[in-house]
Amino acid sequence: MKFPRLRIFIACLALLFLQSCKRDEPTSWDPDVRAPLAYGRLTLGQLLVDSIFQQDEEGLWHVIVDQKLTDFDLDSLAEIPDTTIVLPPNTLFFVGSVAQGQTIVSSNQQITLNHPTAQFKQVRMKGGKLKYKIRSPVEGYLNCTVTVPGLTLNGVAQSIAFQITPPDGQPYSTTEGYFDLAGLDLSLTGQTGFSFNRLAYQFGIVVAPDAPIPATVSVGDQIQVEITFEDPQIDYARGYFGQHLFSFDEEVDFDAFSSIPEAAFDLNGASTLFSIRNAVGVDAQMDFSQITNWNENQQTQVNLQHTSLFNPINLSRALDNGGLISESEYAVTLNAGNSNLDAFLENLPNKIRIQGDLRVNPLGNISASNDFIYTNNALNADLRMDIPLRIGIQNLILSDTIALSDGERELPIEGKLVLWIKNGFALDANVRLYALRNDGRDLIASDLHLLPAIPGGDEASFIPVETWLDIPITDALLQANDLFIEVTLETPDGSGPVGLYASQVIDFKLLVDGNYSIQYGK
Repeated sequence: MKFPRLRIFIACLALLFLQSCKRDEPTSWDPDVRAPLAYGRLTLGQLLVDSIFQQDEEGLWHVIVDQKLTDFDLDSLAEIPDTTIVLPPNTLFFVGSVAQGQTIVSSNQQITLNHPTAQFKQVRMKGGKLKYKIRSPVEGYLNCTVTVPGLTLNGVAQSIAFQITPPDGQPYSTTEGYFDLAGLDLSLTGQTGFSFNRLAYQFGIVVAPDAPIPATVSVGDQIQVEITFEDPQIDYARGYFGQHLFSFDEEVDFDAFSSIPEAAFDLNGASTLFSIRNAVGVDAQMDFSQITNWNENQQTQVNLQHTSLFNPINLSRALDNGGLISESEYAVTLNAGNSNLDAFLENLPNKIRIQGDLRVNPLGNISASNDFIYTNNALNADLRMDIPLRIGIQNLILSDTIALSDGERELPIEGKLVLWIKNGFALDANVRLYALRNDGRDLIASDLHLLPAIPGGDEASFIPVETWLDIPITDALLQANDLFIEVTLETPDGSGPVGLYASQVIDFKLLVDGNYSIQYGK
């Protein structure tokens, strides 16, 4: 709110004030000539500050909302549980003294990962550790190497090498360690290359070439190997993930309307694109049982109604083009003609609840075990809403504070203030003016009615209507620190939906008329 320096205003009217000349009641005013006590402008832009409010090419305000309702957690399709695998005992090639550099174990084996439903061919890890534990009764220093042909990092085959020490008087020595799985690719097609859930590896042990003495192998000595997958996290998986039925009941915080002013809206022309995007290489069937919203402030809920949305929805599998995913999508547009979208949105919800079932691979293994999933991009349900603010309104309030100067002010002793106000909205308006005190406020003028702007040549243009409102001088006004103006807008009776445009404003000037006194600042 702009408020000119009162010292300048007083100086300009000094002669008039000193003569205590009372102005006759004017028949007309020119607000651009008469020096105002205060002036300002009220706009919707003062309320619609959130990024969800956007203007179209005609300046009509729209509410644009992109909201992720839920991302269905399909990571369980490609989970490897924490697993400990004890490998078969390794038979040693020699008994007795074994020279440095001599191989005592060499075998090709495979690990089987037991999974209740999935048949993995390939996985890429984004986290977890591979823990190994070796128990050796051999008296000697040994070098152990585990080579996994299907274990690669950026295309380079990986191997694990470590040293085994003598038991030192114990039945066996224990060697333990961890191997970081993050970023590793694991081929799980086994030794044949055509299996699943099997990791082929080569296991070799030699007497350390730099050992101080040869190793001694006794009859019955066996080297035991234990491998544990700890917190394995999969980034990508390929294979057959099995058939699943997931029931979901999710509540989503929906803050899209939190920045909309409190008012009663009659929304017309709103449309919502409801889409489900499947980025997983599985066929799926979605069956929504209920979509409900909830307004926490009003304690009201509305169930969404739309025929086809609540029929089974078949989702084709996504396609993997060398890491570039072609998603499949189901999309349906909701509007007032095919749903109760108006009532659903007019509830101004802050929560949305979604309930239903999701079936994965309802037709079985029709991909020849080539399902895939990138766990950071699975299956999502989204809303994109476009609500043009061509609406019916009740009790939409624009307001601002008229900050009076503490240092100096002038007020009429008798007479009135005159509020000149120009309404650029095609809406009825009622004005209230308050005098603000340190401990509250006093209503000094109410039920001041403004006529709506007159429609112009097209639906985006309006001719503002000027109104003069008398504000009587009261004790509350004389004692006020500041003033507060409040304008309540609503659709005129008998009118259809009204567009709200960025060009629409309410301009006002607060003028003085009467006998004046001058109060100099301290």
